Amino acid sequence: MKNKFNLVIAMVAIAIVVGMGCGSSSPLTSSDYIKQMLTMKAWNLISYGIDENMNAVLDGEEPRIKDCEKDDVYNFYSDNSGSISDNNNVCTPAPAPSFTWQLPGNDPNKIEFLGQTYSIATLDSNNLVLKKDATTSGGQSTQYIAVYHRD
Repeated sequence: MKNKFNLVIAMVAIAIVVGMGCGSSSPLTSSDYIKQMLTMKAWNLISYGIDENMNAVLDGEEPRIKDCEKDDVYNFYSDNSGSISDNNNVCTPAPAPSFTWQLPGNDPNKIEFLGQTYSIATLDSNNLVLKKDATTSGGQSTQYIAVYHRD
């Protein structure tokens, strides 16, 4: 009888501990996760350009990044504002120092900033790849790709 009582006490204690661990906070939604990943640390612009051969990467002559843009740092803040630091290798004209951003309609697959809406192709703790459908001057469908990285 004493063993059954101890077992019941142990089970109640476990239930209380598990219940306390769950707390009242709700789990992150996809949009919350995207916002958290975007805002946790600054992003370095690595490359951008038009994926003319539609192989989903920028290769050959496709990257269009200028030398002065290779040290640009983008910060996305939780209040939906952002900043661009031009750093040592300054572009002329310099990029706008600030911007606003949003996930249109709270869609975790899209981001809108600098007047454009992009699909989020990759987002993890160190990599951000944005894509946007584009059309070449010859009318060919292609994609614009921007690649960001952080250490």
